[in-house]
Amino acid sequence: AFGRSKHRKKTLSEQEELDLDSHQLKTLAEDAYVSFLRAYAVHSKETKHIFHPKRLHLGHVARAFGLREQPTGITKVNSERQQERKRIAKARQGQRDFVKKAKLSQGALEFK
Repeated sequence: AFGRSKHRKKTLSEQEELDLDSHQLKTLAEDAYVSFLRAYAVHSKETKHIFHPKRLHLGHVARAFGLREQPTGITKVNSERQQERKRIAKARQGQRDFVKKAKLSQGALEFK
């Protein structure tokens, strides 16, 4: 039994090094980690006693996703990404509104 757990730790370490070399893969792992935590937190009342978020060891969960960083740092990065996505969505909405107003004003000019 001891030999297997030692081998398992070595395999996890090697896997973490390989996986985290890729920035894109790391980003996906961070997003998956945060998504998992959010999904875990919204279980129904009937299953809350089984899936209790405060009993979840965040370090173990992060490690399961191949992450070595502290979970708080990851959620900060994710919230920064969300803010960036919102900023981009707002800018795109502004562009759509501008185009819509331009088309309306052009239609009003043609109607006169």
